[in-house]
Amino acid sequence: MINLIDFKYFIIEKKINEIGDYIPMEWEISKEDLANATYEFYLGPEKYEVFFSKVRDKEVHIYFSVDGDRSTITNTGNPLKVFSTVMGTIKDYLNKNQEINTISFTPEKNLGPEDNRRLDIYLYYINKFFPNSRISLEELPNGYVGVSAKIK
Repeated sequence: MINLIDFKYFIIEKKINEIGDYIPMEWEISKEDLANATYEFYLGPEKYEVFFSKVRDKEVHIYFSVDGDRSTITNTGNPLKVFSTVMGTIKDYLNKNQEINTISFTPEKNLGPEDNRRLDIYLYYINKFFPNSRISLEELPNGYVGVSAKIK
């Protein structure tokens, strides 16, 4: 007899591992200067942008938009493609900006203040790709959480 709790955990864990291993889609850099960079990619008709903004000499804040709206929750049904592509842009940006040792971001919420699904996925990504990172969480207004990760 199959233990359903273990089986469900296996399926969820397998999906999360697949997210981290998916091949990113193609992107292009639409803006790049000393303090900022913007990467963009398309999934269907929607334009996704990943913004990198240096807030200190060695820290970059990362945020995301869909069709120019930063508050949009994608829910495209393609999280593997989206998360893997965003992670690909982050790796590319960090390779070009070796001095960066801290990344920060604030995950969006879909179902209200208690919704931490995106936060959980982002923390999984950080731990997978930057295993020795030190993560700090800061409670922000409206239930949001600011994340700062010292990655090196």
